[in-house]
Formats: sequence, structure tokens, C-alpha cells
Amino acid sequence: HMKRKPSNAGIKKITMAKSIQRIAEERVSRRYPNLEVLNSYWVGE
Repeated sequence: HMKRKPSNAGIKKITMAKSIQRIAEERVSRRYPNLEVLNSYWVGE
């Protein structure tokens, strides 16, 4: 899809990965309220 500006591909990938990771963390935190995500590390209480 990004054939016009290949220079933005890396940045887009990084931002997409971060957003996906954040969404996954929110989803898991919703599913498991007894677990907390601190700096992408699981901490069980």
C-alpha cells in the first residue's frame, strides 16, 4: 500500500506495532484485572 513514500514505512511499522501492543495490553488488562502491565512486563498480584 505504501509505494509512494518508502521512507515512512519504518516509522509506520513502529507506530503500528506500538498501537497493537497497547491495544493488546488493554485487552488483557480488561480480561485479567488482577494482572498489571508495567513497562510491558507482567506483574502478578
